[in-house]
Amino acid sequence: MSIIENLNKKYVLLHRDFENKEELFKSMNEILLENNCVTDEYHQKVLERENSFPTGMKLEKLNVAIPHVDSKYVLKENLFIITSKKGIEFHNAENNGEKLNVKIIFALLIKEHNTHINFLVKLIELFQENEKLNLILESSDEDEVIKILKEILK
Repeated sequence: MSIIENLNKKYVLLHRDFENKEELFKSMNEILLENNCVTDEYHQKVLERENSFPTGMKLEKLNVAIPHVDSKYVLKENLFIITSKKGIEFHNAENNGEKLNVKIIFALLIKEHNTHINFLVKLIELFQENEKLNLILESSDEDEVIKILKEILK
């Protein structure tokens, strides 16, 4: 699966406290554009999609978000991981009116529909492993986060 093969520490931002998800998406977009991972429309499309179809998920111990866009705005499959001790406000995917304080963001960059389904299944499995999520949240080492993700998402 190319997403796992493409994991790179330049797409891992640890302990970053953004004011809001718009600021987060702007920073992410700059890095993704520099590395030719997304089209120029990506930033606008991720904002639009998040406002229409929120991606926050309320888990047992902490909250996560999985922002993503239509594959036509993705040039290279990958996963962008952001952790925040303070948390960033996202709306709940199951209850749009509910605001969640999200501590880990897994931004999906997916080109193939089949990859999308398979990868989401593995990501959902990770979301059930509180200990692994906590290791990711607490880690200050990008390589360690990538190692944890490769073990789980292979």
